[in-house]
Amino acid sequence: MNTNNSSIDQLRRIFYLGLILTYISGIFVHEGFHIFTSIFSLLALLVSIPFIKGITFWLSLVFLIFGSLLLVMEGATFDAYFISIRRMANIFALVTLIRALGVPMELGGYSDDIRSFVNKEIKGEGLLYIMTTVIAYLIGMSIVVASVPVVFYTIERAVKSVSRKPEKFLSMAIKRGLFLALLWTPASPLMAVSLDASNASFNQVFLPAFVVSIIGLSLATIFNHPGGVKRATELIMFTFSTKSEDKPDESHPPELLKAFGSGKTKALIVILLMLIVLLVTLEQLSDFGMLDLIIVVAVIFSFIWCLIINKGQLYLKKARELFYDSLPRYSNQASLFLSAGFFAGAIGKAEDLVAGVLEGLIVGIGSLGILYLIPVVIIVTAIAGVHPLISIIILGEGFGAMDGVVSNELLGYSFLLGGSLALLISPFSAATLITADLVHRAPFKVGVVWNGLFGVYVLIVGLLILSFLAVTG
Repeated sequence: MNTNNSSIDQLRRIFYLGLILTYISGIFVHEGFHIFTSIFSLLALLVSIPFIKGITFWLSLVFLIFGSLLLVMEGATFDAYFISIRRMANIFALVTLIRALGVPMELGGYSDDIRSFVNKEIKGEGLLYIMTTVIAYLIGMSIVVASVPVVFYTIERAVKSVSRKPEKFLSMAIKRGLFLALLWTPASPLMAVSLDASNASFNQVFLPAFVVSIIGLSLATIFNHPGGVKRATELIMFTFSTKSEDKPDESHPPELLKAFGSGKTKALIVILLMLIVLLVTLEQLSDFGMLDLIIVVAVIFSFIWCLIINKGQLYLKKARELFYDSLPRYSNQASLFLSAGFFAGAIGKAEDLVAGVLEGLIVGIGSLGILYLIPVVIIVTAIAGVHPLISIIILGEGFGAMDGVVSNELLGYSFLLGGSLALLISPFSAATLITADLVHRAPFKVGVVWNGLFGVYVLIVGLLILSFLAVTG
């Protein structure tokens, strides 16, 4: 039995790595490599689906069956099946390689620096809540889901010493900070997939998404602590101040500002901002999309970061653990993303059928109504167990059949709004599952019960901004 498991694990390593490497080669070397991406995608499904259980198995099966039915109804050729099977190979590569950005965070001891200060100096629950939310926000700008355990272990001890409900405190502060960063950061899979599915550019969606993010950050502090907005603003402004004479006066929370004013923390913030600027610049200067850029930049940037902090050898060791030793455990992700990609690819081929359905909806509720509906659909399906990235790709293929009916900018913004809220609320999202495991509470309570109402408030703000964009655009 162990021998069989070992053999299957080795096959998964080969097929998953083959899928990732041939996809990257097809983008940056020659598109002919994508033939092999399709082959490896099929092989990856064959060594994944038979060994998974539960909702992931049934969702994968449904996607494959309905995708096949769509292609049969369209009378698609064999090539269409072959191309559709690799439709979300890019997503699998992205969610696998993005983890590289968490390695220098761990090796550089940045969280240790903050943890040491927090445990000694921060005593008030209100200030600690603001600090936790802002830390999750700042770290979430680059390492996304990996920020959950980083922030948790940085703050856990201090939270337990001041809060009567530490589990709820941590679940709210960490998840909200992360979700608000996901709204606009170019380093997240959500942004990459939303831009890819809508054909929008980062510059088109950044401003409205960033405005929602800042308003949401203010709401997060208001709900927990009266006067929190003022303190959070003072904190953020001081964080980016590098002048020694910029001292907070007595009305500021000096102990909190001191934590963010430390050299190592400032260095971290500068590095994360450099990553964001690099991604945006590369998107503007090259012909590659944000999604493909993140796949490659995540690995290269994290390695250079580790070299700068003299952790190059440790990075290579960690990289082997992440991208080789643990790769066979990605069977659930491989099954779900590749089967959903097949269904999305089939939708793209069945343009007439999909266009007819969407045209009927637009006649009934209008194009703005469709844009309102998109975030709601993404959130509801995420609560039911469908990953928001999958919903976004499928919806993107559908709207691709109706070129020009809905603005790319508004479509991309709707995808971001719905996807980020889905990741905040859904009991099945990676961030929720990790947080629930850390605080020893049910995922439904962590996602829906503790963060659902906050998500509704941000959704209302986001839809108001969507209305403004639609009217002024």
